[in-house]
Amino acid sequence: MTTPTDPTDPTDPSDPNYDISLNPPDFAFAASLDKLVGESATKALGVRATDPYAEVFVEAWRNRNIGDIIRLKIQDKDGKGDLLVASVTVSEIASRYSLMVPRKDLQDRVLVGQQEGLVTMYLELVRVGSKQISRSRSVTFLLKKSSPAGFDSRPDVEGHDGLRVVAEGLPQYSTVDSYVASKGMWVLLSKHANARANDLFTVFLAGVPTPYRLSAAEAAGPGPYRVFIPPSVFRDITQFGLLPLLYTVEDVAENPPAGNTTLSAPYYLNSDLDPSLFDPPYLLVNNVETTRLNLGTHGSLPFSVSVTPPRSIRLASPPNQIVVTLTFTKNEGTKKVTRLPSFAQTQARGEIIPVSSEVFNQPGFDFVHISYEMFSSTGALLGKSGSTSVSLEGVLVVTYPAPAFDGKLGPQTIVPQNYPNGATTTVGFPSMSTAHVIQLIWRYFDGTVAVIPAQTGNANGLVQFPISATIIAQSAGQPIKLSYLVTVGGTTVASEVQVLTVQAAPLLVLPQPLINRLDPGATLVLNSFNGDARASVVPWGGIQAGQVVWLTMINGARELKVLDGYLISEGEVTRGLMDKPVSRDWIAGVPNNTKIEVRLYVGQAGSTNIETARASPSTFYTADTRFNPPVITRAIIVSTGNSVPNGGSYAAALGYGVLFSGTCDARPYHRNVRLGTPEGGGYTLTITPGTTNWERWTGFHLLNQWYNVAMYELEGGQNVSSNVIRWFRV
Repeated sequence: MTTPTDPTDPTDPSDPNYDISLNPPDFAFAASLDKLVGESATKALGVRATDPYAEVFVEAWRNRNIGDIIRLKIQDKDGKGDLLVASVTVSEIASRYSLMVPRKDLQDRVLVGQQEGLVTMYLELVRVGSKQISRSRSVTFLLKKSSPAGFDSRPDVEGHDGLRVVAEGLPQYSTVDSYVASKGMWVLLSKHANARANDLFTVFLAGVPTPYRLSAAEAAGPGPYRVFIPPSVFRDITQFGLLPLLYTVEDVAENPPAGNTTLSAPYYLNSDLDPSLFDPPYLLVNNVETTRLNLGTHGSLPFSVSVTPPRSIRLASPPNQIVVTLTFTKNEGTKKVTRLPSFAQTQARGEIIPVSSEVFNQPGFDFVHISYEMFSSTGALLGKSGSTSVSLEGVLVVTYPAPAFDGKLGPQTIVPQNYPNGATTTVGFPSMSTAHVIQLIWRYFDGTVAVIPAQTGNANGLVQFPISATIIAQSAGQPIKLSYLVTVGGTTVASEVQVLTVQAAPLLVLPQPLINRLDPGATLVLNSFNGDARASVVPWGGIQAGQVVWLTMINGARELKVLDGYLISEGEVTRGLMDKPVSRDWIAGVPNNTKIEVRLYVGQAGSTNIETARASPSTFYTADTRFNPPVITRAIIVSTGNSVPNGGSYAAALGYGVLFSGTCDARPYHRNVRLGTPEGGGYTLTITPGTTNWERWTGFHLLNQWYNVAMYELEGGQNVSSNVIRWFRV
């Protein structure tokens, strides 16, 4: 990783690879694990957070610019290198950015053959101007795709078949009196499939919740799980009438039980805490009494409330008035009270009061408690009823029409050249309001999604989303699925899909990549340049910001990835790829006089798959990697410490030992050299990696002859000599 050097970059002084203004990645619908015992991750990602895609939030960082690139990476844990999951190029200055990650690129890639696992992720920032790379701190997430209690395999039977509850010591339909209410009550929950430490139970008695967190010992045990319902709960339940006892479970990643329902079948008790109350009303769906309402399946059926006042209250003229109250509650205690319009009592046997299904469409609420009051025609209160608790599941089935690209409905064929300034997509539906959050989904052929900011709905029923020319160009040659998500009250519903066919850009021949701007077929001489070599590619037809490229060099079985999934910046659209570093060490390892092949691949619009990328014609070079041999800088007669008289003579009486020393190029590997005469022989020396100085003792014994001593490079059969030290020994 490159260390930032820009003094305006807010790097961490203790480690300049980290940008302290770049927050770690965060995900929509991530569940916090901070307060849970025994969890090593800080947050968990369940099915809702990753399916069909995960949305990653990136808060603004200091000194951001258009063209900056943000990448989400998974930290390596098996030596294969950090894994790039998603990236986005900044196209506008905003306070927050987001990346859309399809399930296959996160959950399916990490959880191979597993139901849960830990993954450590971080954000990487590439600054557009300096190309400096920095990163955020890492954060560890727990990914979990299993559902507690498994899948409900019997949708025809009431309640999830993996959940069972009974009241300890109280048979079904037993009476709950003041003694039971004052002491509290124990309930038994059956052991469920995929039980795990920190699973959260919520036990409902007449819709009043009691939470319970499962311990590791309980999760590993045989069950059942024993949960206490405290006396305080009995003060809030219906004081007279039927008491449904039921529960649900949620794991640490906020995954609920899967299938038709998330709740157990109810276990009924009877409340006899305030006999002065009228019998409670009942909810009828299609004229059938129910204590469980699934708006997803029941929404199209007629709803009504059955009210049966006591016979002691006679019919009156003007008639008495019945006012039904619906109290919606959430597990954490939030309440919402809705009083229906008064209804005149005209039947002694009771009334069936029609109620619109829209009244019950309260996303995020878990129960509705139905009760009523009766008033005389003058407004005097005649009495109150007990309440009936009804569990709520699902939402009304709402169908949102497909969006309209460029104001046109239905399938379309798009020519990118017709939209040099982009286009607009219109979303409209009659019930739109400012309570709706609308996220447009432009889905590429490979399943990835373009980054388009969400908008809030408005009262006129229409919202327009700008589609940039870049997004349209990146879609060339692909079928695009255009839709949107509508979120209201914590519930998200997908719209119908508009299919767009984007015509491909004309097929153009890619230019050949060049090394050191040498013509194809030239010789790449290692000793003709210092440092790394440089790769360049001129702009090609159809080059686009955000396009993905790969640049590789091949020599036999050796391969160097110069660029690997590199994203084209806005500036490179006009200047092309310029001076990308090519490892000198890799070139130095190429055998002399062998071929180097350079390949460029350009990904199809919106694709990060090299298998579908277009390849340029290969560029071939001949490698000249002959070495510069070491240089002799000094030769000393060991006995005197004086220099050997280069070109002169010295007497045998001074001894034959000569100490040679000198300099050499630093190389990343061991290299063998010979210190001797042209005829052969002498002394071999191994120069270690990174060495720039050398020294070797020698002894030349023969008298009355000239010695011509040099250093010879032996690597790869290259018998290249250094400067020569010459003397005559007498």
